[in-house]
Amino acid sequence: MHQRTFGATVCLIQLSGCAWLFQDHLEHGVQPRRRAEPHCSTSSGWAVVDGVFAGLNTLTTVAALSDETLPDRGAYIVFGIAWTVVHVASAMSGSNWAGDCRTAVATWSNREDADADEARPRTRDVVVVREEPTEPVHARPPTPRQPRGFYCADSPSAPTTGFCLREKRDCERTRSIAAGAVPDLIECVLVETAFCVDAGTTDAECSPSAVACEARRSTAGGPSTTSECTETR
Repeated sequence: MHQRTFGATVCLIQLSGCAWLFQDHLEHGVQPRRRAEPHCSTSSGWAVVDGVFAGLNTLTTVAALSDETLPDRGAYIVFGIAWTVVHVASAMSGSNWAGDCRTAVATWSNREDADADEARPRTRDVVVVREEPTEPVHARPPTPRQPRGFYCADSPSAPTTGFCLREKRDCERTRSIAAGAVPDLIECVLVETAFCVDAGTTDAECSPSAVACEARRSTAGGPSTTSECTETR
C-alpha cells in the first residue's frame, strides 16, 4: 500500500507542472545562433494555469485537514501539499521563462534593426548654397518728423478770433490777412497744445483756446456737422 502511494505521488509530481510540461523556453547554457530568432514562448499562460491548480489544491488540502472522517485523509493531505508545491514551483518557472524569452526576442529584434541600418547604403547630404546677387544698399530717406506744437495768434479784445497753425510761415500769412479786421492780433507764438476741430484730418482747424475753438465750430456748421473740440499736441 505504501509503495503504491509513493509511486502515484512521484508520477503526479512529475506530470502535474503545466509550465514544465508544455511551455517552450530557452535552454540554460545553450547560446542561440547569432542571427536566429529565439524559439520560445513569451506568454505566461501556462504559469497562470499552474497558479489556478495551486489554489485548488490548497483548498482541497484545507478541506482534508478539517474533515477527520474522510477516508485516506492522510493521503489527501500529502497529495494536496505535494501538488500545491509542484504547481507553485511550475508557475514561478513559467513566469521566469516567459520574461527571459521576451528579453531575448527584444534583443534579437534590436539587433536585426541595427544590422538593417548598417546594411543600408549611406548617402552624404549635399548642401547647395546659392549665392544671391548683392544689391547696393541705398540709404533710406530720413523720415520727416512730425511737427511739435502750434504757432498761434489771438486778440485780447476778441478772444474768439484766435487761430493756430503748424507752420510759422502759415500762421504769419494768416495773421497778415486777418490784421485788417482785427488790428490787435498778437504775433504768432509757439505753444505746445491747441484745441482743434476734426483733429483726425489733415485740414483740422485749431484755436489757441477752447472758447475760440467752440466759436469756430459753431461758425463751421454747428455741433451736428463737426467733431468736438479736442486738445491736440
